[in-house]
Amino acid sequence: MADKAFNRFRNDFFDFFVKEFPTWATWMGIHTYDGRLTRYDEATVKARNRWVKSMLKRAGRFDLRKLDGDDKVDANYVVGHLKFWDMFERRFPAHKREPSMYVSDILFGLYVLIERDFAPKDKRGRSLLKRMRQVPGRLRDAMANLDNPPKEFTESAILEAQGAQGFLKTTARKFISSIRGKKFAKLREDLHGATDRAEKAFERFIMFLREDLLPRSKGKFAVGKQMFNSALKHHHHVDVDADTLLRLGREHHRQIKKDLRAVARKISRTKPWERIIDELKQDHPSNARLVDFYAKEMKRARDFVRKNKLVTFPRRERLRVVETPDFAKPIIPYAAYLSPAPFEDKKEGIFWVTKVARGTPRAKAKEQLEGHPKAGIAVTALHEGYPGHHLQLSIASYHPDKMRHMMHTSVFAEGWALYCEEMMWEQGFYRDLRSRLLQLKDALWRACRVIVDVSLHTGKMTFDQAVKFLVKEAKLEEVNAITEVRRYCQTPTQPMSYLLGKKLILELLEDYKERAGDKFRLRKFHNELLAHGTIPVKYVRELMGL
Repeated sequence: MADKAFNRFRNDFFDFFVKEFPTWATWMGIHTYDGRLTRYDEATVKARNRWVKSMLKRAGRFDLRKLDGDDKVDANYVVGHLKFWDMFERRFPAHKREPSMYVSDILFGLYVLIERDFAPKDKRGRSLLKRMRQVPGRLRDAMANLDNPPKEFTESAILEAQGAQGFLKTTARKFISSIRGKKFAKLREDLHGATDRAEKAFERFIMFLREDLLPRSKGKFAVGKQMFNSALKHHHHVDVDADTLLRLGREHHRQIKKDLRAVARKISRTKPWERIIDELKQDHPSNARLVDFYAKEMKRARDFVRKNKLVTFPRRERLRVVETPDFAKPIIPYAAYLSPAPFEDKKEGIFWVTKVARGTPRAKAKEQLEGHPKAGIAVTALHEGYPGHHLQLSIASYHPDKMRHMMHTSVFAEGWALYCEEMMWEQGFYRDLRSRLLQLKDALWRACRVIVDVSLHTGKMTFDQAVKFLVKEAKLEEVNAITEVRRYCQTPTQPMSYLLGKKLILELLEDYKERAGDKFRLRKFHNELLAHGTIPVKYVRELMGL
């Protein structure tokens, strides 16, 4: 039976989040505040942080020992979330050091209204107009707030803001024009006018970033070992620290290299694995066919999972494969997945595939396309789609506990998707040794991510050293390695999630097998594992009785 006091706390927490972060709410399928963008003016930020402290104080009155099941999990998770929020904001206030935050909130707030057809176009258009009119003010707040961010953050924001220009000129204009009919002429006119003003606001913001903020961007991106460990403990709820992670990354780095050499010998007795990888990179889809190639492999992965009954599919699940929008290309070098809205009936995920941008120099374009070898796209498709992110998050979207849709850990999400890469090889989805070699190469990349993540944020590695390390050890193309490291700098503890999460899930699988004995069924394990949302593996273990 749910604890009434904790239920009130849970509802207050949820309602506050929806109101304070309207862009997030729209993505979740809650449309109460579709006409608002998140506010980051100084007064609002201070009030928000006071609320966090008050909720922490309120949470301290709960006796967690008296809670059980989902209530206990939610309580532990939300308290950890609030503690980490409070610690991180005091040390690294995002509104002062993360210029990309403003760009992302604006662009995703506009993009979701255009891309998701949860309501008629004219209704979404009116919400779009309200948000578009707020863009100049939000960017003025950014220019007033930002103070000495890391150089790498400002450089990323410049690229993202340039992408915003393309989004406003093309994607937004195309949507506005698609609202047809004489009765919507005034709405179209107002939207075009608001978009004009938003474009000019972004022009001013880009000039500010380049000429004002960049020269005084002297801050450090590294959060330090103490804060890194706090993120592991309070955000991800894992019982490891930075030093343990670094050892884990190095151990797997060595072992995966051995596995790569063994598979390479089966493909060729004379060629090292690095040379075989280089040759495989030359066989890639054309830029024009890239999205279609991924879509075909997504369907093949879906059909395989269904036929082999590896996971029970949720109802009304759908995945749409589209080109990565311009504003996201600077931070998404290959592909990315956007989950379905849990509070909407239509459970549609979106898979972005990053095509080479028009005007990219030939050498860089070639290098970027080499990141999409045909033999490796099957692995990406299963990781991002079936049974990876899309299937897992589609199942999670049906969880009845609304708190499960607010907070999640990448350790579970990325760990599951990486686990699926190996599991689908074992189940026979891809049998070509060339695909296996590329899958192991990507596993090596995930081990390198652990090393880079810890090393960047504990001061053991510079930005340039991290790029060189990924090019040399993970065999990434330099242009894509730069994009990757930019993201790692801004997301401490996310890059390490893949390898650590897979390790924790495999440990859980072994314990589950031991308990089930002869009655073990892989689909039953997967169904039970995915039934609890995208929460820390330690709490999944508790809820599974392990």
